[in-house]
Amino acid sequence: MNRKLMVLFGVLLAALAAVIIILCCTVRGSASPSKDTKETPVFASVEVQADESLWSISERYAASYHCEVRDYIKELKRINNLQSDRINEGMHLIVVTY
Repeated sequence: MNRKLMVLFGVLLAALAAVIIILCCTVRGSASPSKDTKETPVFASVEVQADESLWSISERYAASYHCEVRDYIKELKRINNLQSDRINEGMHLIVVTY
């Protein structure tokens, strides 16, 4: 497979994993938005820019996910199957908002 096709496959696989994880978390109630909201999750792919970190990206999206920045970082790591906090410029991450 060429590189673009592999990247697209990876993004689609990460999106599918994100949906499954979010559904599991919602059912179990951990790291999910408050139960009195009826908002629908929105998944998007964002490209990591120079000097960005999981913290700076999480600061941008945590409020709309109704959680603290540290909890959103954990969710980002699960959604994107990250083993560490290290991210690099040019990477694509799946983020979720409500």
